[in-house]
Amino acid sequence: MAERIAIFGGAFDPPHLGHQAACLYLLTTSEVDSVWWVPSLVHAFGKQMAPFEDRVAMCRLAVRHFDPARVLVSTVERDLPPPQCTVDTVDHLARQRPDRQLRVAIGSDNLDELARWKEIDRLRVLAPLLVVPRTGEIRAAAARPLLPQVASSEIRNRIAEGGDPRPFVDDAVAHFISERGLYRDRDGGAT
Repeated sequence: MAERIAIFGGAFDPPHLGHQAACLYLLTTSEVDSVWWVPSLVHAFGKQMAPFEDRVAMCRLAVRHFDPARVLVSTVERDLPPPQCTVDTVDHLARQRPDRQLRVAIGSDNLDELARWKEIDRLRVLAPLLVVPRTGEIRAAAARPLLPQVASSEIRNRIAEGGDPRPFVDDAVAHFISERGLYRDRDGGAT
């Protein structure tokens, strides 16, 4: 049987407890063998982000509680020519190992943005979508567990205002953010 992989892409700027909850949701409610966190090298819509290597390191800290055979952090976008869009990343991964069954995991809060995604119809063929329901989203079915509404932008703002991100991020991620001086300014980078 082909390995079934959920591609969980995003800025992860920073990765937070909502991302960890989404990963757990995928592992327990979806028919997937593993979840691959895929930090974007550049943001598809041009947003500034913390350095790629810092976001990769934070993702690795965030997934350390999961079984490493089932959850990993992929740096595939580092090796792809820009701009990298989800369809390009998934196409690359599908060509690498055509024996895998790929799915793309997205939060229900991103459904309204799908029209802006590059070649969304082709992406749905390459890797059908797995929608993770989030609190506050009307589309989320009442019978399914809803994940907390945590936003990386709010965490970045909290840090820029001198607040502690710990209620929303893993302790190791919070320590990394503090140690690296990330998000101290409103642009999201180090000061």
